[in-house]
Amino acid sequence: MQGSIAPAARVFLITVIALGLAGCAAMRGGNEGLVGSITKAPIDADGDVAGRPADFVINLSGDMAPESPGRSLAKGGWVKIEFPPEFKRTNVPLVPRFAPGKCPATCAAAILLQGWPQQPIPLNQYQARFEGTHTLVIAATEDIRADPPAGPGLKQIHLMATAFSNPPAGDYRIRVSTQTGPGGTVESGSGVLTVHPSARPSINVTSVFATPKPPRPNLIYQSTSVGADAPYAFDFLLWDADGLPLNNVVVAPADRSQFPRYTGGLLKQGERVVGGIIGSAPVGATGQRAWTDAPSREVQAPITGIPVSHLRVRFQAGSKPGNYAPTFELMNGNAQQMVVRVR
Repeated sequence: MQGSIAPAARVFLITVIALGLAGCAAMRGGNEGLVGSITKAPIDADGDVAGRPADFVINLSGDMAPESPGRSLAKGGWVKIEFPPEFKRTNVPLVPRFAPGKCPATCAAAILLQGWPQQPIPLNQYQARFEGTHTLVIAATEDIRADPPAGPGLKQIHLMATAFSNPPAGDYRIRVSTQTGPGGTVESGSGVLTVHPSARPSINVTSVFATPKPPRPNLIYQSTSVGADAPYAFDFLLWDADGLPLNNVVVAPADRSQFPRYTGGLLKQGERVVGGIIGSAPVGATGQRAWTDAPSREVQAPITGIPVSHLRVRFQAGSKPGNYAPTFELMNGNAQQMVVRVR
């Protein structure tokens, strides 16, 4: 019959379409094997924006909770990150070790993290170099061990990669391999970095305001007792859609009639709702709350020194033991979940 497709051809066509759709889905989902996700770095507003210096964090697969061991890397072992060719090298040099106070203004760096910001694996335990133009190699100069909870091992890689400028907006696959398997065998995987055409509102956890000097506590995972406050306030860095400090933001009571998503409260700038808190608590728990003592105000972001707004949120656990996991979200931007375990 004219216009019909033979069975064999139909099977082939369906297979091609399915493979194509699977390829698109893989690029959208993007994360395979070793890589859990790739996100903008928390210390600037535009590390994932087209044409801007690349600055992002590779989150390795596995549990970010501090009591869960991360990966170990023996002395001489390496981590390799392969940038796609669309990333353009700049004249900014890569330093073997992160240089606080200098990078990223005059140099690029790679920093190994343990699962929370501003508490890296000791900087003297590894060095970074380029292999060719687009492969970054981080080599351990000492054994990097997983010793939770204080030092849970390798869980994240912060690429302060100002040695690259970001490509046009789109999804780009970053490939990662490490000698962190049993006996130093190679693990590998990849993830997709979404490069945006412009900055988006962003909320980012910071640890620098929690204690006067390192070691920095893990604000993302905390423990307390029923009805008690979390030991540390949640400290966030806020940027608006223009990449400017999002000042004068406070936590306000929930308004479920207009914002049913934000059961834990609203983030308001004056009368304008800019985001909210998605509550999560043990069944039957009451009395849990988040609040601010003062509006967000402009400060300098850690490491980069660029203007940003600092929002400090306090949290009180409710009446039941279990995990309280409020998610703080900015409209048209990103979100950050915090976990308070209640005994």
